[in-house]
Amino acid sequence: MYSSPSIVQRFALAAVLALAGAVLSLSLQSSATSDTGNAAKKCSAGTATYRVAWTAPAGPPVSVVKLRLSYEAGALGMPDADADARKRVKKTPKDALVVAHLTPNAFDVLVSKSGSLPAQPFTVDFDRCSKDAKSVPAKLSCTVLDCASSYGPVSDCKCEAERP
Repeated sequence: MYSSPSIVQRFALAAVLALAGAVLSLSLQSSATSDTGNAAKKCSAGTATYRVAWTAPAGPPVSVVKLRLSYEAGALGMPDADADARKRVKKTPKDALVVAHLTPNAFDVLVSKSGSLPAQPFTVDFDRCSKDAKSVPAKLSCTVLDCASSYGPVSDCKCEAERP
């Protein structure tokens, strides 16, 4: 039997969708007006896949997480357009909204899902700038920019990005 969502559930969904929409809007605006920093060197020596995992402390279920993956120019790269870079994010939770945004030497990924976002690892494929395996880092710097539940911000979320 279906019961209509409570006011809290409707508010939570509206908040998650508003946050995702605002991030998407900012992402589209900034990608149209800023240089991504990726055009300096095109990397064409294949791809390097990184497994990205995040965790949250016990408490309300997380519904949105925004992560920044920082990389060294000259070792790794990304396509110049956010839409092309978004295709590099794979194995995300089912029915999740994923927004990708390029910044100089970093790649921001927002993953959001109404209700509860499973802390499921996903992968990101970067372009390799060298065929030399030693030039590809085993780990990337991963920073949690935002982490929230339908009740508000969640502190102490953590992430890591490493080669599988």
